[in-house]
Order: sequence, then structure tokens, then C-alpha cells
Amino acid sequence: MNCFVNQIIIFNQKGEKRSVTLFPGLNIITGNSKTGKSALIEIVDYCFCSDTSSIPRGEISGFAYYFAIVLEFPDKFIVIGRRNFFEGGNHKISARLEFERENIQNIT
Repeated sequence: MNCFVNQIIIFNQKGEKRSVTLFPGLNIITGNSKTGKSALIEIVDYCFCSDTSSIPRGEISGFAYYFAIVLEFPDKFIVIGRRNFFEGGNHKISARLEFERENIQNIT
């Protein structure tokens, strides 16, 4: 079974989103210190059912109401989402199965 994280998405309460698209293979994320690179790993961990949130407090956690990751398989996508830990996200995780890339690109 081949699978990779296709997107990491952050939504605010207004529904505005920020996302990072990843590709199969090695992805290198660069940037200045304290710009959110490490937070991406923590968001993936949090969406994969971590008991607590280790997403660093700052601009990302201040913006975020809902976190999501998109897992891409050869014939489908699974979207796993979770509210910000401080907005009640410590109790529920949602998942959605999608078959069309268009539905993933326009996710709200």
C-alpha cells in the first residue's frame, strides 16, 4: 500500500485556509527560524490522534481553528481533521474518504 501526506491544511474560524502541498518522495521545507516548519510535523502528529497538541503556540496556533491532513493513496484520498486542541479538538477527530482530486483541491 502506497500512501503519502498530500496536504497539510489549517483553517481559521472564518473558513480561510492556509495549506502546504507535498509530493511523493522527499520534500524539503526551508525557511527562517520560527516560521512554522516544525509545526507542520506537529500538525500531522496531532491529526494522527495524538493525545495532546504539541503544536507550538504562536501565529499558526493563533490562526488555527481546524487542522487537516490529506493522505493520498493510488485510488483515493483520506482527509483527517481535528479542531484546535484549545477549541475542543482533544475529543473528536473526523475523517472523510474522497475519490476525486478536484474535491481535495477545493476542500473547505
